[in-house]
Amino acid sequence: MGTAVEWIDATQELKIESEVRDIVAAAQNADFTERLNLVDKDGFMRELSEGVNNLIETSDTGGQEVARMPGVLAQGDLTNRITNEYHGAFGKLGDDLNATVAQLTDTISTASKEIASGNTDLSQRTEEQASSLEETAASMEELTSTVKLNAKQANQLPAAAESMEEQAQELVKLIATFCLANEHTKVAVRSRGK
Repeated sequence: MGTAVEWIDATQELKIESEVRDIVAAAQNADFTERLNLVDKDGFMRELSEGVNNLIETSDTGGQEVARMPGVLAQGDLTNRITNEYHGAFGKLGDDLNATVAQLTDTISTASKEIASGNTDLSQRTEEQASSLEETAASMEELTSTVKLNAKQANQLPAAAESMEEQAQELVKLIATFCLANEHTKVAVRSRGK
């Protein structure tokens, strides 16, 4: 029997191995910009290269979309969502981020409504207190006016009492004069009648 030698060209495999090693190392450092060249590949090596490229592309797209969300939220923009559809960990992360943003939006909306309602209530109570203060001020003014009038009248009472006393004395004198005149008239009538 003879010896058969099969020559296998490993150059292509070694080249792909090196490319894959470089891309995996870059991806481990969060560099998703590298892709495998598909031009000189066919069969299994082409499928493997396409799969690695798709994996890197999905990691890059998903990572960028997820990474932008905290910055967008920090700027107060609650309208952004993860819009691409992912599967697995990126899908769960996207769904969780969207749910978080929706809950945050709902919480802020509820808080805004409660603050607006509180402001309306506070405004109404302030108006009611202002009205009550106006009424109190008017009552105080009326009370002050009444007290002043009473004080004025109280000051006039002694003068009025003195005047009434003088009038009463005059009246007593007048009555005494009438009584005296009446007595004189009776005496005169009696003396004429005799």
